[in-house]
Amino acid sequence: SLFSAIQNARGGSDSKRFLSSPAAASSSIDQSSSDQSSDDNKKQHQIAQDSIGMLGSSVQHAKFGGSIDYLDTSKMKEFRVLFVLGGPGAGKGTQSAFLEEQYTCVHLSVGELLRQEQTKEDSPNGALIKEYLKEGKIVPVEISLSLLQQAMEDAAAEKGKSIVFLVDGFPRNYDNLEGWVRCMSSEDNSVASAWGVLVYTCPLEELERRILERAETSGRSDDNLKSAQKRFATFEQQTMPVVETLKIVQQLQEEADKPALKVEEITGDKPIEEVWRDTQTVMKRFVA
Repeated sequence: SLFSAIQNARGGSDSKRFLSSPAAASSSIDQSSSDQSSDDNKKQHQIAQDSIGMLGSSVQHAKFGGSIDYLDTSKMKEFRVLFVLGGPGAGKGTQSAFLEEQYTCVHLSVGELLRQEQTKEDSPNGALIKEYLKEGKIVPVEISLSLLQQAMEDAAAEKGKSIVFLVDGFPRNYDNLEGWVRCMSSEDNSVASAWGVLVYTCPLEELERRILERAETSGRSDDNLKSAQKRFATFEQQTMPVVETLKIVQQLQEEADKPALKVEEITGDKPIEEVWRDTQTVMKRFVA
């Protein structure tokens, strides 16, 4: 099952192999784990520090009526972006579609952009993308960002640049996040302003049920149990650390009295209507 696959990805749940290990080996393992955890924390904080400018310099604190704080985006030239994250089947696409109907938003699924690109006969990256998606691996960030930026430019040309882009399924790992900072929100090339993150949480068993149900009609090559297992393992091992890092970015921005992105977690294992109400409540913190 997907649940057991994730347990294996975590290193297994069989505690007996540790209980039966010699004390010296146990001590060595504990020390190694401690050292790795320390290194991971240092890396996480360094990436967070490097990402502090994700909101862009043109967003400013302001007060409505002299008392209500809000972010003034009237002078923004960058694309307005909300990242939408969650495990496979967590409801990202469904809720993004609702948001697109209700608000001045455009939903851009990085996964869908990649799936479309792999079918183009003249695509220089089509075969590589197809292989990565089949294996449940993360496509190189330069490819994803080039497709994403082109899609934003196309949508802005049609609907204006003041729309909010719901970027579904990005950033999936540290390489994605660092690539975004480097290519989309650097001081020399500020393309997009990341306002915040919507994170849909959902238990493993429910994700498995949804993926298998969706596979009956979706026609997607990655809608099968094997690919889902790989994708959720990738989400837990690589994407959740990014979510935690973005929380640190928010904290650093607030401590520096800068406009701060917001990381909002939404419980996704409820009826769609309830998840939608929760999503609307969160969305009102970003747009009126």
